[in-house]
Amino acid sequence: MLDRMHRWTPWFFAAALLLYLKPYTGIRHDALLYLGQGLNFLHPASFAQDLFFAAGSQADYTLFPRLIAVLLRHSEPGAVFLWLSLVGRCAFYVASWLLLRTFMPQRWAFPALLALLVMPGRYGAFSIFAYAEPFLTPRPFSEALSLLAIALTIRRRLPAAAAALALALVLHPLQAISAAVVAWCWLVIGDRRWLWCITAVLPAFVFAAIGVKPFDGLLLHVDPEWWTVIRAFSSQTLLQGWNPRDWAIVVTDIYLLHLLMGHCGDSAMSRIAKASLSAALIGLALTGVFVDLLRLQLPLALQFWRTLWVAHWVAMAGLPLLVASEWQTEAAPKVRTLLLLAIAALGASLPRIPLPLVALAFIPLHMFWPAMSHSVSHGMRRLLAAVALAAIAGGLVRYVIGSSMVFDMFGGDLSRVRHDVILLGFPALTAALVFAAFVVYRRVNGNWRIATTLSAALLLLATGIQFDSRSQWSRLVESHSADGYVFAGLVRPGATVYWPSVEESPLAPWLVMGRASYFTPGQMAGQMFNRETSILGLKRFTQVEPIQQQFTYCLTLNAMSGDDNACWLGDEGLSHLCTPREDIEPPDYFVVPFRQKNRLSSWTVRTGGNSATIFHLYRCSDFASKEASAHV
Repeated sequence: MLDRMHRWTPWFFAAALLLYLKPYTGIRHDALLYLGQGLNFLHPASFAQDLFFAAGSQADYTLFPRLIAVLLRHSEPGAVFLWLSLVGRCAFYVASWLLLRTFMPQRWAFPALLALLVMPGRYGAFSIFAYAEPFLTPRPFSEALSLLAIALTIRRRLPAAAAALALALVLHPLQAISAAVVAWCWLVIGDRRWLWCITAVLPAFVFAAIGVKPFDGLLLHVDPEWWTVIRAFSSQTLLQGWNPRDWAIVVTDIYLLHLLMGHCGDSAMSRIAKASLSAALIGLALTGVFVDLLRLQLPLALQFWRTLWVAHWVAMAGLPLLVASEWQTEAAPKVRTLLLLAIAALGASLPRIPLPLVALAFIPLHMFWPAMSHSVSHGMRRLLAAVALAAIAGGLVRYVIGSSMVFDMFGGDLSRVRHDVILLGFPALTAALVFAAFVVYRRVNGNWRIATTLSAALLLLATGIQFDSRSQWSRLVESHSADGYVFAGLVRPGATVYWPSVEESPLAPWLVMGRASYFTPGQMAGQMFNRETSILGLKRFTQVEPIQQQFTYCLTLNAMSGDDNACWLGDEGLSHLCTPREDIEPPDYFVVPFRQKNRLSSWTVRTGGNSATIFHLYRCSDFASKEASAHV
């Protein structure tokens, strides 16, 4: 009985890591887009002029918004997105465990799962995308089904694998296609006759030639005007838009996969590393040729570079095996092992941190160390080991400073920023704590085993209580429903509202008012699928840009002075926002936390204690064609 309870301890601990390291912070990032799509299915008349839907949207390529719409009929958005987010992440890690059991040596499967929990899951450019995202999109569900499909492929259960991929495809085609390429590479490595599957793409070119959508995009070039807007607002989809830091992360993953192929011989582990590496290189090559070079619309929309998500998953899962293998075979001071740890810790994708560039300096040294180690003195070895440790420590200091700046930027408010979670986002620090917990688990005996199990269970309970880390503002906004729309009697259905915010989010117009959002950068996410979205988005951006700059300036000035009335928007900027032009209509209304003339109504929001923010509603036509200097 005692042993059985003790075996549950690692699972309690893993679940606690899942909840603690990736708490739920609300409807943000791409979750906003799927919320909007769900609302659009429920209230198409209200959102017809929203930038995200005015020229069509990417909702035509996934069933997920329809499922969201069904749930939103019966529950408030906050509850739907909170619980589905948790279900999606749990599904991802369950599928990860099933896949790990198919290719990973049995004793290393659970450490690999812990590595997936601890190491950053971000891939691609600008740290935008990650597997098992801590907000609700169809990607975690599609990724879970994709990992299951790869596991079934490894077990030679191909019909079941095809069914899992089909389900993943209808939820999020881009993630599923990437996994399909990995599964295909796995099959080709075992039997070259699977190369004939390439001929399956030939019908797509036939459909493209006769103009069948969306296959016609295979022959449709992105014109210069459209290309310029994509580069400005969606450069993460173009390899030419990636910066050196992004490529350093890619090189790190490729090198780790290369090591796995060499360490594991002719095993399933080596084969999955080879398959995922091949898929990553194929995806990058297709993107480089068909998108960056030929500028074709459908390849741009398919984003072949997303094959990197599986490559990154395999690289992170293989880390414990790589580190242990080198640690066991290398003599002190274990320079190569420490170099590997530095590469893994510094080569991870952490937001706004240039540490991956440092990892590039260690990769050649780690690669050639076996050949040069015999000619290096013991003193120099100790120095190199110290340099690797110092690099990790320096990376931690740099990361702590960066996270503290983010914390201070939000006023040191723990309800808005979980400083502890940000701090433990540095993988080397969290990995050290996890390793220490693992050592304790392996060494305890007798009644101490009960203590460790209870401690892990209590830790899981505590992290579960803290999982919902939404700010008071997020909770307030996400709890709104059609029965409680603000300004409902003043703003007609179908009107567009410009509501600037620091987060540049359309959430307030959508949920607080139940109206279309005029412009936020995130609403241009579907521009790769639709040229009209790009052009309309650029025009609306030009319309709002001056007032957005004034808005940011006034927020800063009011915060510094402690007076909410120290700055307000000038008539010249408001005139630019609200005056129609020959090819673009202005928003119908705008909402700002500044008291201007011609105010229609106000909404007071209390965010705790005595603090409150007052949002004012204005009709844009009241400010059209007026010229005046800004008032400060």
